[in-house]
Amino acid sequence: MKIKKIYLVIACLFSSVIGDAQNQIIGAEYYLLDDPGFGNAISIDISSGETISEAISAELEQLGPGTHFAYVRVQDENDMWSIPLKVPFRVQNTELPDISYAEWYIDNDPSFGEGNPIDLDPSQDIDGLVQAETESLEAGRHNAYIRFQNQDGTWGIPLKRPFILNDKIPLDVVAAEYFIDQDPGFGNGETVNIDPAHFVEDSFLASLSEDIPLGDHVLYSRVQNEDSLWSINIVRTFTVDSGLGFEERILDRITVYPNPTSGPITINSDEIDLQFIEIIDSRGQLISEIPALGKHYELDHLDQGMYLLRIITSKGQLTKSIVVE
Repeated sequence: MKIKKIYLVIACLFSSVIGDAQNQIIGAEYYLLDDPGFGNAISIDISSGETISEAISAELEQLGPGTHFAYVRVQDENDMWSIPLKVPFRVQNTELPDISYAEWYIDNDPSFGEGNPIDLDPSQDIDGLVQAETESLEAGRHNAYIRFQNQDGTWGIPLKRPFILNDKIPLDVVAAEYFIDQDPGFGNGETVNIDPAHFVEDSFLASLSEDIPLGDHVLYSRVQNEDSLWSINIVRTFTVDSGLGFEERILDRITVYPNPTSGPITINSDEIDLQFIEIIDSRGQLISEIPALGKHYELDHLDQGMYLLRIITSKGQLTKSIVVE
């Protein structure tokens, strides 16, 4: 892999005035090392005008690393040359040996030369993707590393690229279902029509029954493979707003706070008669049923996470999502 030529770009702005304010610039040139004499430096292509703003590309292959100066001067219509404009610049040492070998590995370094080799042509730039097998990896966060070796045998610092490997069902999907709030058990949810020969679409229409409580809800979906194994649930939250009914508007006045909470919660029912409260975890499992006694309720028996509170009242049901910290 070759290092491309390096160019110096100098932005120059010259006034058209050289001595006499009426004279115009008709020529320009620059040099980098020794002054070759007026008119013998490297010409800059310009157009005559009152003000000139030009960018100069100068090849620097003849210069070594370090600080250097570019000298730019202009000529007016009377063949008078200006004092050279001195522009400092620095050349970095970017000459590197050709890359002769490349390899990649995931997570654990197998040591130099023991990674997975990457096919490359040392005479060309590397341009492409590396395909890595991930079947042996567990779901979760991983890091992919790529490193290069030059023709002198020196290894570069590995390039790190993090990625997440999701849980996957290795066999064909043959069934799919969804449920709302509470898990009815595998195979007992609402069926999602799929074509096993194609990917399952990421969206579908979920029917909501007329008696679904107002408030926050959770939609769970999952798929089954040909070995009858079910995937983990895909979770989406949604809210059912009140309609025009008087009793529905009353239920909207029930509040739960603080949220998030790390201690007890208060349920303010605004004089609505509470009967009992159900607590559903993030998997859709009913884990507690609490008699409605007063306004304050301890949640210290719950682990950290998101829960649904299904509040049953004399006026109907309401669900509220809550986060326990």
